[in-house]
Amino acid sequence: MGYQMPADEGEVERLTEGFIIEYTYNSNAIEGNTLTLRETDMVLRGLTIGRKPLKGHMEAAGHKEAFDFVRDLVKKPVSLSESIIKQILYLDMFYWSGSLLPRSGINGRIICIQRKGRDDF
Repeated sequence: MGYQMPADEGEVERLTEGFIIEYTYNSNAIEGNTLTLRETDMVLRGLTIGRKPLKGHMEAAGHKEAFDFVRDLVKKPVSLSESIIKQILYLDMFYWSGSLLPRSGINGRIICIQRKGRDDF
């Protein structure tokens, strides 16, 4: 049996960030969002992608906001309720409907990405 060192704080943060990016990408792709995995990562870092619908950017930002809300929520002794579920849906859905301005740093910087093959990092 081998001994494994516990992950340090930086490694845990890197793995969590990677998970959030992939989870957001996959969840939104199922709904028809056209952002690639790399573009989703860039949007979550506060960039906007040229020639991509703003709706896709808002969906990604809203999904991450809802995910972060749930992450913060599980750190507290709070019972799941109808009100909390509505708050999660509000964060996720109202971003892409344009009813809520993003807090995730989407600030209008536009970049163009040229595809050269697979969308891996």
